[in-house]
Amino acid sequence: MTAPVVRYRPIGRHEAFWLGVLAALDFTALMFAARIALDAPALPELFVDLVTRLMPGPVFSALLDALGGNAKRLLFYALLAGQLGAGGLLGMLYYRVWQPPKTSQVVWPPPTPVRWGLSGGLVYATAIWLVLMAAVLPLVGKGFFGADVVTSVSYPLVTWLEILTFGYALFAFDELKDRMGLNPRPPGPLFAGVDEPAGSRGRRRMLAAMVWGAATVTAGAILGFLLSQYETIATYTDTSRRRSDGLLPEVTPVAGFYHVSKNIVDPTVNVAAWALAVGGLVEAPFTLRYADLTSLPAVQQYTTLQCISNGVGGDLMGNAEWKGVPLRALLEQARLKPGVVKIVFKCADGYADSIPLAKALAPETLVVYEMNGEPLTPPHGFPTRIIVPGLYGMKNAKWVTAIHAVDTDFQGYWQEQGWSDVARYQTAARIDTPNRGATIAPSLDATLVGGVAFAGDRGISRVEVSFDSGVTWQPAGLKPPLGKFTWVQWTATWNPTKAGDYYLKVRATDGAGALQTAGQSDPFPNGATGYHWIRVEVAAAAS
Repeated sequence: MTAPVVRYRPIGRHEAFWLGVLAALDFTALMFAARIALDAPALPELFVDLVTRLMPGPVFSALLDALGGNAKRLLFYALLAGQLGAGGLLGMLYYRVWQPPKTSQVVWPPPTPVRWGLSGGLVYATAIWLVLMAAVLPLVGKGFFGADVVTSVSYPLVTWLEILTFGYALFAFDELKDRMGLNPRPPGPLFAGVDEPAGSRGRRRMLAAMVWGAATVTAGAILGFLLSQYETIATYTDTSRRRSDGLLPEVTPVAGFYHVSKNIVDPTVNVAAWALAVGGLVEAPFTLRYADLTSLPAVQQYTTLQCISNGVGGDLMGNAEWKGVPLRALLEQARLKPGVVKIVFKCADGYADSIPLAKALAPETLVVYEMNGEPLTPPHGFPTRIIVPGLYGMKNAKWVTAIHAVDTDFQGYWQEQGWSDVARYQTAARIDTPNRGATIAPSLDATLVGGVAFAGDRGISRVEVSFDSGVTWQPAGLKPPLGKFTWVQWTATWNPTKAGDYYLKVRATDGAGALQTAGQSDPFPNGATGYHWIRVEVAAAAS
């Protein structure tokens, strides 16, 4: 009687690891599909949030300064790689526990029936899910069973289905290998009398190449998908669209306006289900729908925004016209109780921050829904955000869902890392033209030097420029600003007489007469200070 062909052998550690990585890729694909379709946050997003909170402010500021908008992207991909690696380790554990034991019987199928393999995938996935829900998520600050995860669906259920895919994939990959004959004949005397069918080795190699090739294509497709989804983690104001004189537009186009948030993926708010709750220490709490908000008496106002992480001369700054309802009107309708200290903004992405009551009652503090004459775009806070002239961008909360009056000194998301709670704009000036490192050809015509100066709600009274690295200063001309809360464009003319390298500097004086700080300091914790400078080469005259 001819012995049956052996098509089963225990899986080795390396093989188990890579099968676990493959299963994790399937899990990752489903996880991001749920992120897009159901707005269920991906696990790396939750860990990015944790790492960002735990990272010391100076370290975070240094990473932003060195990597810019790529800082969070690189952190996210590192966590994603860690997720795939964890999948490999869990694959090794799965195959060690659930794979059929070695047997002296040369038979197929192996002694553990398929239904036990399926049950093993279910039990294993559920065990991983319970550890994640009951232990890991509370440790990362997302609550027991994800109670504090902001999503419109049942996060525990979605996560269980995702992890179930991982558990079943572990079983399915091994089963597929067996069914396709990819497992070679086990070595050793036990199987010495079993002949391998002719040509099966070549078939195994071909099928193995197909399986791993498909896995590689899948991984590439997932990574490509991620790159397309996370391209707007942080963007700088577009400085390529300049006027003919080299200066930037006085009003920044929406598409070129800088965008920064704490998120890997910003929320996409369903405006039909969205509501703005006004409550806390008030006599008459109420809720507004989008149509309610946009029907209230509104004002339009030019305001410049700047990120507190913007370096000296940086591009995380833009100017726009905003339309919205004064926050004061909503607070008056709610009727504040005595003892209110701050007004807290809570947002659809879990972000929260606050401003002092006096600032909230200022007529220029707005709950806006339009930017440059159009509804807010998702990166800029649709359906509504806060505009607080005089305070850095982190206080101008986006995707706002609740406005609460509190009697405590509420500290927001970034304040927990040590960033300024006062967040008052530092006075700053920037050179936009000529470009840093530019070469100027000798000419009888004077060279235009210009840029912007900004001091929040204090305004700008004077700008001075130096063409000799700060030894001497001359006043620049100021263009009347578009409003009390916007940047001011300045210009000066320069006609160098000798070739060589020149160092140009600029400084500004705010509307109260205070000269900007000359000492250089990093953005953390109160915003960057120091004079912006550039090097310009004047070419020698042609002989």
